Amino acid sequence: MKILDSIPKSLVNFYEEKIIFDGNIKIFCLADGHYPENIAFDSRNERSAVLKIVNGVNHFIFTGDAPKNIETDLVNKYGDFLVSNVLKAGHHGSKTSSHKNFVSIVKPEYAIISAGAGNQFGHPDSVVVNIFESNNVELLRTDESGAIILRSDGKNLEKINWK
Repeated sequence: MKILDSIPKSLVNFYEEKIIFDGNIKIFCLADGHYPENIAFDSRNERSAVLKIVNGVNHFIFTGDAPKNIETDLVNKYGDFLVSNVLKAGHHGSKTSSHKNFVSIVKPEYAIISAGAGNQFGHPDSVVVNIFESNNVELLRTDESGAIILRSDGKNLEKINWK
């Protein structure tokens, strides 16, 4: 795939805050695992890469397993730049991610939660589901639908039925 081939090894092996251009698509690495000393790291999740992909008017944020303290740092650092059509919810919809302030800043039309059906952790957490519902975000869940496919041509955003 052309986009994946254009990602430098430095980003794949060690995240760097940078912008990658591939035609009309821009990939912004918003979190690279290096934070100010005042951010405490409790687990590897704080070192998740956070990417924003922009294709024309369609914006996507992928948060990996980044928890609330990293989301707060992103809000403080980027503010309205976080606004996106699609948010891939952090940490499988765990209550450790997708806090209310972050979701209200991102203002997604869609939120994707990647969690296995009947998983032992009870993901997604009902608190996170309620945050998305109270913000009128359409929730797309792999535990209910299987694969989630959204296609962007830079103007339109289309949900694809993969079955």
